[in-house]
Amino acid sequence: MSQQEHATEQRIEKGIGWLATIASFVINIALVYPMLAVGYPCKEPLIRAWQLDRKAEDYVHSADNIKLLKGLVLCMYAGALFCLFFVAPSKSVWFERYAWMLTSVFTAAGAAFVYNVIHWVGKLSEDPDVKRRAAGHAAEAHVKAVIDSLGLVYPGSRALHGTLLVFDSKSPGESHFSVELDHLFVTGHNCYLLETKYRNATVHAEATATEWKATGSDGKEGVMRNALLQAKNSARVLEKQLSLPYKLVPIVVIHGEHTQIVDGPANVVRSDRLPDLIAAFEQVEAANTLDPAALFARLRTYMATGEEAMQQHIERANLAKRRAEAKAIVNATSR
Repeated sequence: MSQQEHATEQRIEKGIGWLATIASFVINIALVYPMLAVGYPCKEPLIRAWQLDRKAEDYVHSADNIKLLKGLVLCMYAGALFCLFFVAPSKSVWFERYAWMLTSVFTAAGAAFVYNVIHWVGKLSEDPDVKRRAAGHAAEAHVKAVIDSLGLVYPGSRALHGTLLVFDSKSPGESHFSVELDHLFVTGHNCYLLETKYRNATVHAEATATEWKATGSDGKEGVMRNALLQAKNSARVLEKQLSLPYKLVPIVVIHGEHTQIVDGPANVVRSDRLPDLIAAFEQVEAANTLDPAALFARLRTYMATGEEAMQQHIERANLAKRRAEAKAIVNATSR
């Protein structure tokens, strides 16, 4: 190869190298940086598709973990840029150099996208609705642990948690109706249906009131639905659909660091008082004879799982709520 041909080849290779560098920079600007923007066009669809609001519940009380993850991804992003602009150009073999460039670009793009997802999760974890759901799930997990510990106290007992039961209805116009159980605890003497709520407040739990007043430690007042009526209704449904020869015991368990219950019946309790309530029933009504295994075998035929079943349950519940509200309005009119 002549010297002129060698020089021409070097100029071509150098030109290709510059073009590759410019192309990498353009790709980085056009692809990576928009992903870092909070207003990324795919934000809302991805949040819904990946259910990031549910994942955010795990980070409601761990903002430091979000910061740590974002820091690690930023280090990965910075490393990719360093390889793109410093390591790749230093490679003498053109194939190796371009491989480093492409790898660095896609690594930077991936890191930016992951950073954006983590950022969305962090923002969602600060949303009041997400915080409320996280507190509710934490309360249910706490009560579940209490009930599971009671299983050691009462041998042969059985427990269900977070279960959806779907029954065939003979009512005209409706083919199905459903009941969502927070917890069901069955011993050899009693069957307890438990509804769990989170309220870090003083709750005025009047048995017949439509709503309960809740006063927070900061003096702020609010209301919550009468969960005892909800538990009683669920208990009646199970008794009727399963043709049970005994009554279920409806219980409302309220969990919270500063929870206080006033004006309420004995079956509305703080989570730490639940074992005492169960012990009282087991002692007083010890003459009852139940078969927990047989009851659970019957319940399994009505259990439904999956997002579709839960969505249908929510729609049925919302429809029933709207009907009840309409009926209340009609009944309150003066004729």
